[in-house]
Amino acid sequence: MVGIGIVAPKPESLVNLTLPEGQEDCDPHAVLILEPDRDIGGRGVIASFVGSGCLALIIVTIYYLFVFDPKVTQFPDRKRTFSKRRTTSLSRQDTIQWAAQDYVPPNPVDEYMYELQVRLYRFVGWKPRWLPGKPKIEEAFRRCILGLSDLQILTGLCVLIAGFSAIETIPAYYWQLIVYVAWFSNLTHQCGLIFLRRYLHRKPWERTWRVILISVLMILLIIAMVPSMYFNWHDNGIYDLLSTPASAAQPATPMRCFYNHETRHYMHQKTFGHPNKVPKFAATRAFQNVLISLVFLVTSYVTRVIKLFNSSSTFFRYQVRGRAGYAVRRFFAWILWKIDTVTRHKIDTEPWYLFLENPLLTFYFFFRVLLDIYASVISDVGWLYAGTLLGLWRLVAEKQAEADFVEDERAFEEEDRVMDFGQLLPLMLLASPVFATIGTFSHRSVSDATVPSERIRVVEGLDDEDRQAKAISDTTRNPDHTGNVHKLQPPLAKDKINRWNRIHFVLEDEQYWAAPWFSSALFTVSMAELSIFLVVYINLVISRGARTVFFQGLLAIGHTSGFATATPWLETFSRCMLAWQWQ
Repeated sequence: MVGIGIVAPKPESLVNLTLPEGQEDCDPHAVLILEPDRDIGGRGVIASFVGSGCLALIIVTIYYLFVFDPKVTQFPDRKRTFSKRRTTSLSRQDTIQWAAQDYVPPNPVDEYMYELQVRLYRFVGWKPRWLPGKPKIEEAFRRCILGLSDLQILTGLCVLIAGFSAIETIPAYYWQLIVYVAWFSNLTHQCGLIFLRRYLHRKPWERTWRVILISVLMILLIIAMVPSMYFNWHDNGIYDLLSTPASAAQPATPMRCFYNHETRHYMHQKTFGHPNKVPKFAATRAFQNVLISLVFLVTSYVTRVIKLFNSSSTFFRYQVRGRAGYAVRRFFAWILWKIDTVTRHKIDTEPWYLFLENPLLTFYFFFRVLLDIYASVISDVGWLYAGTLLGLWRLVAEKQAEADFVEDERAFEEEDRVMDFGQLLPLMLLASPVFATIGTFSHRSVSDATVPSERIRVVEGLDDEDRQAKAISDTTRNPDHTGNVHKLQPPLAKDKINRWNRIHFVLEDEQYWAAPWFSSALFTVSMAELSIFLVVYINLVISRGARTVFFQGLLAIGHTSGFATATPWLETFSRCMLAWQWQ
């Protein structure tokens, strides 16, 4: 008896895949030797860019801990325009409302952290917030961050432009190093934009050209980062215990190969040797690393630019968040009216409020705290720390694996240790802002921009008429800040009006950070953000084998930890992740 079988079709052959003419050295299986290049990968160059970024981050941290005051407006000398509006208050009494069009209250998260720091200083016996009383120190910080920002924005642009001009011959490995040093250049300038918001508000032309330069730097950096989606050669370490995907690029592959679509397609297909075994491009670790970096880069850039201008800050505060908050409060009014309609003939109405009102309030304040965290200065500093750690981790990992890419490791290291003019010059340029900072203390006069007596506080800088206007505005604030007449109060029974007034006061309170529940809410929201970030990052960037080791390690920590409150959460989180990833 002869069996009849079905012959599977043969897979498409790779013979038809050919390199474009003149791109023979782009073959992923070609034998290429990586030659040392001190002008890009030298220790002096790397130390200059990384040192500038870390120094700027330290200055911004000191500024936030000892100088920054959330009650001091970041946009002084603004024209305060007050408009007279007739509106209907919650008690249905007509009042005259004065509203500050450009008034932005202090961020609640920054106010909470400020008070927490003051209490800590008093507890350890320090004088709270001692640096604002010494204007020379603040002026020194300003000069140092100005020098670092100016230096790094120019050198970062020069490095990227030089890299693009040598794109025909520069190896992929050194292109990756160019991306990393430009990353630190961008971080340094972002530190300057956080520190210099008040200073740049007084100098709009300087602010404009800084925004233009950092925009050009960001665009060039994004264009330079895109080809690194094919750089999968660095796949050693704890996150590759089970599998190591092949790389479409060798460290010595010329960069021109990755700016040609046909060449990129050929390299990606031929790397895996079989069309049916080629993984999805979006599933490679290099693609996911670059995607996370791009999201971080664009998000931080947009945030810095929005906060840098008074008009954009006010627009998002009142036109975006104000309208959204007003819509939520109208929804609350509708819910209360519905509850009043349903329970009009019932005696016990408390369960209705318990199961509807409290969850809605929790939902509202969760997102309010989340938005306030995002808009706070401490969030900006946290973003800078995350970007610095991300860049350091990848740069150190790349430099440690450098020995695997060269033919003669000892000769490569000796060449890398040579400190010639190209290595010493970046280090000397790094020292120039330090000398400018030291020179500040030799001046007898201090810049007018830093004298504490000229600081304009949000409330203390207003004249008597403006104080009275703001006081009335705080009492009967128009919810959407647009000047329209709205009647928020629902048609409730008289015994329900007091309840609605209390809810409305809670929703409108700008000082809600002083509530007893704010500390726990801030911690909970922060942990939720951190957990989401860790889950996304671990599952995108780290392979399955490493995730198993990571979560098993967390589970072991949970078993041996002595922290009673953290152990159940840690064990539950680890078990859920282990069960989910092996489905």
